Amino acid sequence: MIDGEKVIASAKAMVSKELRDHGWNFVNIDDAWQGNRGGKLNAMQANEKFPNFKKMIDDIHAMGLKVGVYSTPWITSYAGYMGASSNFENGIPAGNKITSGAGKNVETTDWGLAPSRQFVINAFDNSAGREKQDIGLDGLPNKSDVSDFSPTVRSASIFS
Repeated sequence: MIDGEKVIASAKAMVSKELRDHGWNFVNIDDAWQGNRGGKLNAMQANEKFPNFKKMIDDIHAMGLKVGVYSTPWITSYAGYMGASSNFENGIPAGNKITSGAGKNVETTDWGLAPSRQFVINAFDNSAGREKQDIGLDGLPNKSDVSDFSPTVRSASIFS
């Protein structure tokens, strides 16, 4: 299982094997680093396998490498660790459950409570602003995709 020492060992190996000199400059930490929420912003903290996350990242940066950290918007990760941006089970907010009025935060259904607001943005929503959501092939609007990538699209279409 991954821990801070293994991450540092991987970074050192990338430097000693000269991978950094050939463009390999990211150390990515996948699942299993997540701990509980804490601090003044109630942010996700690293777990006990990473006793000094900031120092580990500073040490990797000092080696001339960058660090990537996996997170998920879900309640838990695939490995069962805390999710990054949903700190309430099934979308139900912590604290008071308000079922009516201006501060309403839950709906009462035949199956129980349901969140009254969607906490994950629907990237495929076609309402106002959709033209700014398109990331297509390169982050450009659809019209730019067609003109900029038409040779690629034409050559790919022979396989469809």
